[in-house]
Amino acid sequence: MKQEPETTGVASGSRRGVAGILLAALLFSVMAAGAKFASLQGVPYGEVTFFRFTTGFVVLAALARMRVIEFCPGNFPWLFLRGLAGGLAICCYFFALSGGALTNAVVLNASYPIFVALFSAAFIGERVRGFVYPILVVAFAGILLVIRPTPQHVNTADIFGLASGVLAAIGILTLRKLRETENVWTILTFLNGVGMLIAAPFFFARPVCPTPLGWAALITVSLASNFAQVSLTYAYKYMRASEGSILIKVSVVISAFVGYFVFGDRIDLPLVVGAVLILGSGAVLTALIHRAEANPHTSQIRTNK
Repeated sequence: MKQEPETTGVASGSRRGVAGILLAALLFSVMAAGAKFASLQGVPYGEVTFFRFTTGFVVLAALARMRVIEFCPGNFPWLFLRGLAGGLAICCYFFALSGGALTNAVVLNASYPIFVALFSAAFIGERVRGFVYPILVVAFAGILLVIRPTPQHVNTADIFGLASGVLAAIGILTLRKLRETENVWTILTFLNGVGMLIAAPFFFARPVCPTPLGWAALITVSLASNFAQVSLTYAYKYMRASEGSILIKVSVVISAFVGYFVFGDRIDLPLVVGAVLILGSGAVLTALIHRAEANPHTSQIRTNK
């Protein structure tokens, strides 16, 4: 009897991983568009952020109460740091979406792999490899092309978009540490809980009763962001994080189309070149770091803490 090749299961798993990543990319694009639309409906970014985190926290807390998911925190300092970095990242991201171009906010937020490489020594004890520095120069040139600061003016929304990328990088580095001791549901519950507390002052400082379209935007943001996280978590069971982090950048392309055709974003040559430099640098960094880690004889050793 002819046996099925062993690669069949691997190929099937790979397809599931790709499908999960692409679904997450689409949902993250929907989340960004929903947050932008909510701002156009007069809903402040603080309210959008608070609603996004509160709904996620309530659902996860209920599932944990019913013992559908496991919630067993252990490393409280790192869980809090993950929630703090992730919560602030989303706050900055939604501010950038509300006050600036959707395309700029998404591109600058997607700069996080650059800062992951830059901050890895401080957070998880990995030395910055020599090949990182020239790639960082290229990436920062791309950031300057997107922001285009002048002595007279810097777009505040773009600065917050870049800040969201920096904070997202810190969140990812803390996530690497937490994977050693915590399950994904515990991490997500802390992210939503701490994020809710961070967003609460901004919400209560300026609460607004949304219009029906505003409510629709808030619900869209909440559903898209939470289902995107679940899809991403599912996808990483079937593919390497290095591959997924490159593929997820499809969301930037989707958001650029939405920004241009729906919200009237201006997409010119400097923005396109800057986006290519940022995304390309992030992809190259991710691939090179993964290759170096997979070949311990050529990679630098991790420092001891």
